[in-house]
Amino acid sequence: MENAHRSSKAHDRHRNRIKRLQELTVEERHALQPFFDRNVRTDGGHPQDPVLVCLVRDGILVQLTQFGFRIAEDAWQYLRNNQHLVATPDNPRPEKTGREWMRY
Repeated sequence: MENAHRSSKAHDRHRNRIKRLQELTVEERHALQPFFDRNVRTDGGHPQDPVLVCLVRDGILVQLTQFGFRIAEDAWQYLRNNQHLVATPDNPRPEKTGREWMRY
C-alpha cells in the first residue's frame, strides 16, 4: 500500500510539473532557453535570482552547486518535445552583459 501511495505522489508531482511547464512566464522561458540553445542539461546562474528560485522550488531546475543548475529529466524531455513552451519570438531574451550578477 505504501509503494502505491508513493507512486501516486510521484505521478501527481510529475503531472503538476508538466502543467507548470505549460504556464512558464517570459522570464522563466528566458532562463530556460540557454539549456536548449546549447543542448545542455546544466547551466550557471545566481542562487538568489528569483526566477531560478521559482524554477527550483517547482522542481523544474535542481541546484547542483552554489551557481550550478540542472534541468530536471522530465522537464528536459517534455520541453525538448514542446520547444514552443520556451520560445519567445515576440520578446527575445536580452543579451548578457556580464554584469547580471550585480542585480543580487
